[in-house]
Amino acid sequence: MDDRVRENFLSRLMPRPREIEIPDGELLLLSENSFTFHGPDDAAARKCATEWLQRWWNVSGAVFHATDAVSPTLPSEGYRIETRPGEISITFSDGAGLRHALRTLRQLAEPCRGTRTISGWQIPPLKIADEPAMGFRGVHLCVFPETEKLELVKQIHLAAYLKLNYVLLESWGTFPFVSEPDFSWPETAYTQEDFRELVEAGRSLGVAVCPAVNLVGHATWATGGKSGKFAVLDFHPEYAPLFEPDGWCWCFSNPETRRVLKHLIDEMCDVFDNPPFFHVGCDEADSMMSCSSCAAREPLGLLRDHLCFLREALAPHGCRMMIWHDMLVDRNDPRWAGFTAFGHAELRTPELYRELPRDVVICDWEYDRPCPTRDYEIAKFFKENGFMSILCSCEDKVATAKMGRSIRDNRLDGLLGTTWLRCVGRDFGRIYTALAHASWNPGFAYAPDTDDMAVFNTHLRYVDQDIGVKRYEEFGRLVKYQQDPVKLVSM
Repeated sequence: MDDRVRENFLSRLMPRPREIEIPDGELLLLSENSFTFHGPDDAAARKCATEWLQRWWNVSGAVFHATDAVSPTLPSEGYRIETRPGEISITFSDGAGLRHALRTLRQLAEPCRGTRTISGWQIPPLKIADEPAMGFRGVHLCVFPETEKLELVKQIHLAAYLKLNYVLLESWGTFPFVSEPDFSWPETAYTQEDFRELVEAGRSLGVAVCPAVNLVGHATWATGGKSGKFAVLDFHPEYAPLFEPDGWCWCFSNPETRRVLKHLIDEMCDVFDNPPFFHVGCDEADSMMSCSSCAAREPLGLLRDHLCFLREALAPHGCRMMIWHDMLVDRNDPRWAGFTAFGHAELRTPELYRELPRDVVICDWEYDRPCPTRDYEIAKFFKENGFMSILCSCEDKVATAKMGRSIRDNRLDGLLGTTWLRCVGRDFGRIYTALAHASWNPGFAYAPDTDDMAVFNTHLRYVDQDIGVKRYEEFGRLVKYQQDPVKLVSM
């Protein structure tokens, strides 16, 4: 096989498999080769494979060979693909591994040439041994009142297609609470059934959809520095005692705050079907404990008790609490020079990590800084102190690639890609492309300066086909139109 042809096939893969060999040989027609699967006796996995083979390539008659035990060399989510004359053999460790194998084949397959319409699909001869580099591979999405549900559906499908396994949905005043109906924007178009459907969409694809909501700082549930909006107090100023005087943080000393937050947590956990993780925020909480009541209390104990209360409220639902890291590290500590640290030594918040339960998950978000001269020391610090430690990326490809290598080299626990307000246009493609490679195979020599939007757009079209997109403004990278009159997005 010509090297150029081989490289063209390889360039389509997001993420690149850990080991892949494309030997010399003729292209294989998917419809003329039998599929054999070797893995656990899993009815759901068989059903998934059968449906995808038929829908994607019009292939039927796959043969499944159930195995009592998978080889110990095939870890969770791992798979192997090997082609032989007349056969495409797939070995998988579990349902996730089977889905990953078929997604890899989908990325490689191209329509047969020489016809006006698709007459069949072909792939090169293959030998693939693949598995993820880390257990947590997630993306964090914001749900604003203006966020359309289709955007979230598309990104959940895209996350699964790129082999991520977690999606965090952060509600910015958009979750319609029944127990506390005043604690969301009155104009929100979302229903609880909408959120349940998003959770189920993820489950059907092998992705756990988990909630996130700010229960420490960012209590406005709006982009306070940009919009000045407040989801609760704009409509209900009578609830001011639940928040610090400037409204940015919840009031930790008010017992009514806990009653409200317990209602919010219980309701979200129910709708999200008791998810494995629940992110409560905790970043940029500069004005916490500033009211007369909180300021009179011992600050370390007050913050510790608030976080432990949130953790204990989540425990009956089987949820692990996730928090951002920045309030737990002293901004003046020379160890963190060049990193993100907002902790107050005078409030003793940098001492808090010693008293937090070790099942709290620390998410280290460095505002997309590549940190070129040092590794991600803060994430390493929390890992060394017994926490599950996750690095968090955004649109900077260089930073994301370095994070993936740091997670691998320091045995951190995973990578969470954040989107915030950047998930449009080219940034949308950059975030997901870099995240897919770095979280699955950080050893791949991915060139961050490469503009691979054409490849990304091809994959996105497959996602659009899967979810049944039909209208012009719904296709593509979550930009309704090709031109933005106020130039808010990068095309």
